[in-house]
Amino acid sequence: MTDPQQKARWIDTTISLQTLLCWLAGCIAVAVGAWYSLGSRVQTLEEHDRQQEARMGRIESAQLDQRADTRDALRSISADVKDLSNKIDQLKDQMISNSVANRADAQRWAK
Repeated sequence: MTDPQQKARWIDTTISLQTLLCWLAGCIAVAVGAWYSLGSRVQTLEEHDRQQEARMGRIESAQLDQRADTRDALRSISADVKDLSNKIDQLKDQMISNSVANRADAQRWAK
């Protein structure tokens, strides 16, 4: 194969079939490992995405419930304020009607 009279090269450029098959098997093993690793990472990311979607759905639902509760509380407060205002108006009318100037017996004593 090699001629003994040829000068030795710094880099051997000859390739043996065993070396080629070993390199090919190694490359295939690395590629398969990388493929399964990538698949695992994608699956993990998809699971994380599903969890985030579920979490965001719960947060949005909680916000809608909180808005509805706040709206109901404000309506209740508004009704209470109207009721209190009506009671104060009734009390004011009662005090005006029972004032000394409007009572007949007090007007008789004042004369």
